Amino acid sequence: MKIGVVVTVGILCLAGLTTKAQKMPAIAVPKDASKYIEIDDADHDFGNILFKKPVDYTVHIQNISTDTLMLANVQVSCGCTLPEWKRGPYAPRDTFSIKINFNGYADGKFNRSLTLLFQDKTNSNIVKVLRFRGVGYEKLPVTVDNNQDNGDVDDIDATAISTKLDKKSFKELIKTRVGYSLLAN
Repeated sequence: MKIGVVVTVGILCLAGLTTKAQKMPAIAVPKDASKYIEIDDADHDFGNILFKKPVDYTVHIQNISTDTLMLANVQVSCGCTLPEWKRGPYAPRDTFSIKINFNGYADGKFNRSLTLLFQDKTNSNIVKVLRFRGVGYEKLPVTVDNNQDNGDVDDIDATAISTKLDKKSFKELIKTRVGYSLLAN
């Protein structure tokens, strides 16, 4: 009895090894997006932003191919990014936009991406990756624009960063430019 079971299992194993392997479906390689679409801002720099303050920008895209394209999907790298887009179709020479909203939840340097998936009339995949970056701050540092020397308060740019002045020098500059009232804050 035991021998019969062993022989049966052995035959089944040999039959399994001699069966032809199934062919794996071919993976379609995405087409070169630069031959199909033109994008005005594929790598956007927000610069310095306030932490938790939402920001956005709009990307303008043109179909430069001879085929009608469909924007099948927009995938984001994290939940902090929300794209506003329409599926299409987009005929040759059509221009359309995608608004990209970032919630601002980044303390320090950030880099995010979106992957655009287009399809042409043959359902071939056309993929393009958009990127954006910046630096998030709890409070934006203050710097002085040295290009203008007219003594106005407008010389102080609260949205830029400067590491050129130490704290004491900066306080002295504020005293002479704006007055002592700002030092109390």
